[in-house]
Amino acid sequence: MEIRYIWIAEYRSIIENLNVNFHHKGEHSFNYSNGTLELVNNIPSALSFGDKIKGITAIAGKNGSGKSSICEVILNAAATYVNGGWGWNHKFEGIVCYGKRIFYSNGIQLNNEDQLKQNGYELKAFDESPFEKLPVDWRHEFHKGSFIYYSNVLDWRSDIDLTNLINISTQYLLGNDYRTGTSKVPNFRRRDNVPDVLNSYYNGQGYRNTKFYLQFSEIIPGGAPTVLMLKSNYSELNKFLNFRSIGEYEQYKSFDSLERDIIAGIQNFDGPIKPGQNSIETNVAMAKEGMMNLYRFNLLMVQAINQQQFPDIDRATNFALGITDDFDLFANPEDAKLLIETHQQLVANGNIAEVFSPYYLHDQYPDFNWKFFIIEHLWIDNTDENRSLLKLFMSLEDSILRYDQPYVKRISDYSLHPWTSTGESSYYLFFSRLYDTITRLDIGHDDRTDLVLFIDEGEVGFHPAWKKKYLKWVIDFLNGPYNKYNFQIILTTHSPYILSDLSSDHTILLKRDDGNKTEIVPSKDYRTFGANINELLADAFFLTDGQIGEFAKHEIQKVINNLNQWRQIKDQLPAGQNLVIEAGQKDKCRGIIDLIGDVIVRNKLVEMYMELFEEEGIVDNEISFLESRLKQLKERKQR
Repeated sequence: MEIRYIWIAEYRSIIENLNVNFHHKGEHSFNYSNGTLELVNNIPSALSFGDKIKGITAIAGKNGSGKSSICEVILNAAATYVNGGWGWNHKFEGIVCYGKRIFYSNGIQLNNEDQLKQNGYELKAFDESPFEKLPVDWRHEFHKGSFIYYSNVLDWRSDIDLTNLINISTQYLLGNDYRTGTSKVPNFRRRDNVPDVLNSYYNGQGYRNTKFYLQFSEIIPGGAPTVLMLKSNYSELNKFLNFRSIGEYEQYKSFDSLERDIIAGIQNFDGPIKPGQNSIETNVAMAKEGMMNLYRFNLLMVQAINQQQFPDIDRATNFALGITDDFDLFANPEDAKLLIETHQQLVANGNIAEVFSPYYLHDQYPDFNWKFFIIEHLWIDNTDENRSLLKLFMSLEDSILRYDQPYVKRISDYSLHPWTSTGESSYYLFFSRLYDTITRLDIGHDDRTDLVLFIDEGEVGFHPAWKKKYLKWVIDFLNGPYNKYNFQIILTTHSPYILSDLSSDHTILLKRDDGNKTEIVPSKDYRTFGANINELLADAFFLTDGQIGEFAKHEIQKVINNLNQWRQIKDQLPAGQNLVIEAGQKDKCRGIIDLIGDVIVRNKLVEMYMELFEEEGIVDNEISFLESRLKQLKERKQR
């Protein structure tokens, strides 16, 4: 269901009586004035974004014009519906239209209720929030929708957790990955056994990045990782492996002993551990066998935790140590067999550290079994075969560990190496989280059909060349075969490239009026689609004081002031007398002129300078610059 319209009575003292129409395919847009909600015929857009995108609206404008406030209103007043529940105690005064449903605050006058109903709209008054009490016959329809919110900026808006809001913002995931992720590892640098929130987030984002990369490796821009990292775990590091939660010590002591024996067998080293100890060459075959045995044990323990019942210890021991392939221990033997075989192949293809230092590992991880960290990381070359194996491995582990529950468990962690650039990281953050959200909805909410994607400055961190492609990437991604949902996109942006991809009926340009209140610029007053970027900067973002940096503007203005002042001095000199200016001042002025990239501005200043001093050097510099520029243009023409 689309969000079509919001009228805001008042918000944060900067918004009053503001009509906000989002792009949609419905029959009407709206305008509330003097107690009447006017219906305006909605003109169909000439732009089409594919079968799975119902509408795109970009919100832009001058800094401080109210984009953040409108963002808050949408999140607090519109992104919270589900089964009559209300997840954020924030009063909203206004009108919200979803599809053919209109919600309005009690006390707001609606003089044309009959007209609205005759046009097929259903009305519902509310006290504090639009979805506080949904009629029974509306609930199922509204439950088919959800909001997805993305921001890579750390502020309080990014940390909202609402009833029907799927928050994939960085700030929110910093906490959510800690609450729901795999890690229970303390911050080793602090040595205080306080769980490390950042480590949990890195594990969560590493999982999302890797899952996304393995699905879309052929189309992801930028450089490909050379190595795929598979990270092992054991019960002290991963909360989904905490088999000690099943019962008393007498019930789990045999499995506790088995886990210790497996880790002890990773390498033959019995000490002593002492400072200055040289690194020891890893027995790779022994370490890899220990890695495979530990994974077999982990898989048994996850099932035991899910079923709240331990398997027979003798059968479990023989299976964990690779003595038997007793896959009948599992609820789904065939999938378990394939998962174990895939893990074995990955271990065979991968690499582990060739040397280890007992003292270093013991010192770094004093509260844990240090031998485990010899096999913690498996480095796998990024080949076609290994990508296919790891993709299968992640899918099987997810399916088996989920155990008919609508959320993801992990007993392995992942990352891509080498680390990505800032722009590549921004790309992965957005698209990996969006893909992860779509796949998770497929697991637990098959009745969802319509999603509103709210992107708050999603292009942050991108190179300009990628900002030009960003909206096209989003459109192509959402129209892919892996997505079964209908999307409405609402985004805020400071990028003229995004606005140039949209027509004015898909944009909301904000500015402050004479009373310092937010107002919307009428769409008939501007054109954005295919517009010149410099013109968009001036018009859509209201850069009325030029489009060059403030420092450059200041330095050029000083040159202009000096030239004008020297002109006045020269005009007062007797005929034939030369103007004498301190050499340092002249050289600085001339140096700044030579640096200016705008040809028109530089030529004018050259002309002013030559009228004062008539130096050959500056003429030679200008000739050299123009010859170089002419050469560049000729080379471009020949391409």
